[in-house]
Amino acid sequence: MYALKPSDAWAFKVDRPANTVCYQQPGNVAAGVSDPYCGAKIVHENANRLVAIEDRDFDIVRAIYFDKKKYTLMMTELDESNNTGASIQYFECY
Repeated sequence: MYALKPSDAWAFKVDRPANTVCYQQPGNVAAGVSDPYCGAKIVHENANRLVAIEDRDFDIVRAIYFDKKKYTLMMTELDESNNTGASIQYFECY
């Protein structure tokens, strides 16, 4: 398991029509990927937080927790494909 607070600026957005959370990493933009990745489906939302979960056939299971009061986002991931086990990434949003 590893934890990370990225130092680069990721872009996050909520796609309301698709009911997903989308994100884009700077490295993907530099590699020519212009569209954000939209995989995690919103499963819970209230005035305080938003929760989205993505399950890619148990290859990767990702959960995104966005705190609307503190304006922070945490993404947790179980990744079978990279043999990394579990990871946590923490973002301060602006």
